[in-house]
Amino acid sequence: MRSGKNLVGAFHQPIGVLCDFETIATLPERERVGGLGEVAKCWLLEGGFAAELNDVSLHDLIVMSVTLKAAIVSADEHEGGRRALLNYGHTLAHALEKVALARDGDELRHGEAVAIGLAFAVRLAEALGRVDNSEVVRHDEVLDFLVSIVESPRTFERHHSWKPWRTIKRRTTT
Repeated sequence: MRSGKNLVGAFHQPIGVLCDFETIATLPERERVGGLGEVAKCWLLEGGFAAELNDVSLHDLIVMSVTLKAAIVSADEHEGGRRALLNYGHTLAHALEKVALARDGDELRHGEAVAIGLAFAVRLAEALGRVDNSEVVRHDEVLDFLVSIVESPRTFERHHSWKPWRTIKRRTTT
């Protein structure tokens, strides 16, 4: 949808997850790298470090991501609590995607936007005193290991990038 992401849908548990590793191997590099933005999010949520990634296969990273997401979603079907973790990095990511989509549908992949959103979110958390610099370093190292944006998106002018924030739905629970 050109007007944005996540604007149409319903809550239904999937009956399964299909992950064809042979098909993943045939994807262009940018598509594979873009997919690793979501994997990086899951690795960070699990507390992983970049140094550990040398001993983990792509297969194991994907299984870890699918397992984590399935556990969170099945425990919180309607985004009432823990499921909000899966939105990590996505608020800025969706705003950037909306601006990029309006300019060029090929400018920014979802995983690339998520990686940018993760880097932004941890820096915001540091600025607010919620994490220390070691967490920023951990995020940067994991993102550098997993997600090298093959072609950097053009700059986002401030007047363009703030408007989409108004249309992105985020619920908080107390």
